[in-house]
Amino acid sequence: GSGGVLGVAPAAGGGGGGGGGPRGGGGRLLHQQHRRLGLGELVVCGAETDDGSHPPDEDSSSSSSSSEAESVAPEHWALVLELLDSDTGEELKEKVDLVASNGLLSKGVVDAARVVYEQNVTAGQDPEIVALLRSVYDVLLRKFQEAVAPAAKAALEFGALLMDQFSAEDLEAMEAGATPVSIGRVKLMMQEEFDREAGPRVDKMEFAKYLNEVLPVMAQQDERLMLKMEEATDDETVKQIIMLMMNRTKERMKIEALRDIATSL
Repeated sequence: GSGGVLGVAPAAGGGGGGGGGPRGGGGRLLHQQHRRLGLGELVVCGAETDDGSHPPDEDSSSSSSSSEAESVAPEHWALVLELLDSDTGEELKEKVDLVASNGLLSKGVVDAARVVYEQNVTAGQDPEIVALLRSVYDVLLRKFQEAVAPAAKAALEFGALLMDQFSAEDLEAMEAGATPVSIGRVKLMMQEEFDREAGPRVDKMEFAKYLNEVLPVMAQQDERLMLKMEEATDDETVKQIIMLMMNRTKERMKIEALRDIATSL
């Protein structure tokens, strides 16, 4: 085999590259790079690399990545760094399995691994280290998706089914004091799903939680759309973005309504 962590071959020989010195097996290679992955240098912009040089000038992608780095919890950084300190791919996978079985594998941990990878790409890190970091992120993401995919998929499909049953105009009518038949149908469908005893079902609180997590993601996407609209150089592009944002506003209203209805049942 290649002998490196996750099958990525370690660099042959010594010297060269960021920290210098011998670079043998995967574990030692990662251990050498711990200094570069410390909390103080995860936000790449303005930080120095081990050889005293500065990373590339800040651009929109590095700025976005830096902002994400600041929002990651310290315990998630610590967990990712612990996973990086593995000598073999098998050891890493064992650690990931242990983290998952103890309920510690969260979206925050996966995000931390992704930010570590992206920050080092932006900093012009050694390609071998970048490949290792990407491999660690992929392993975490795959394990996380295996754990949450069935429930998330069921919630997604149920939410899509419910959203087809009513319109944003129905919500406006409800706010005006009316009781649209479509909203009553949605409530009935929810109650039947949440109370189902036989076979798999969508859990009420998990469904509400899933919908609540979708909304911040939509808000971030809307911010990016606003930036694109500001940068647009032709009227047709601006019109298309405005139409898209109007449709997304209606979609967000419906998601908020589903969340509130689910919580109130």
